[in-house]
Amino acid sequence: MEVVSRGIIELTGYRPEEIIGNKELPYSDLIYTEDREMVWELIQESFAAGDHYEIEYRIVTRSGQLKYVLERGKVIAGESGGEVFVEGFISDVTNLRVARREAEESKEKLEATLRSTINALSRIVEIRDPYTSGHQRKVGLLAASISRRMGLEDGLCENIRISGLLHDIGKLWIPSEILSKPGRLNQIEFDMIKEHSRLGYEVLKEIEFDFPICRLRDSAS
Repeated sequence: MEVVSRGIIELTGYRPEEIIGNKELPYSDLIYTEDREMVWELIQESFAAGDHYEIEYRIVTRSGQLKYVLERGKVIAGESGGEVFVEGFISDVTNLRVARREAEESKEKLEATLRSTINALSRIVEIRDPYTSGHQRKVGLLAASISRRMGLEDGLCENIRISGLLHDIGKLWIPSEILSKPGRLNQIEFDMIKEHSRLGYEVLKEIEFDFPICRLRDSAS
């Protein structure tokens, strides 16, 4: 290092004069051992491509604290063409990294809760309509299998499976006497059964899924 700002003190605990010219230690010694090779390779690639680089890695401060930093810079050749320099800046992104991880964990918990709720609702429908027990689950699995054969991405296949799992959710509002009636349905009962798709839409449209699970078709279609 030939030029270092005073910000190095807050970032690493070392003063600029300790880092400049490797007087006390080179900056590379602050880089976490397991990250050094990765940082070196990326800087080399940047120099070869003549482009800027952006690298996130770990450093160990004077007190032994592990921090995540983001380094942005560019490798440039000196006036003589023989010397090579790096110009850029380094930012502490430890708190951002922690916040990002907490957000991911929160998202995973919410997704797990949503999956549990979906499975519970599907199971309730099966309990109320024993004649079609397992139907929703099988529809979901079959639809997902077809989607994969079509070459759709995994996330979309999973969304399609969930749609199949919930497609009969409107049956929760159909009287159990009609769902489990052993004989032939009369016209009124049959009309009530046909309402389950609309009822399912009315329920699911209030839930914010990350995909369009509800699409109400107009009467003309």
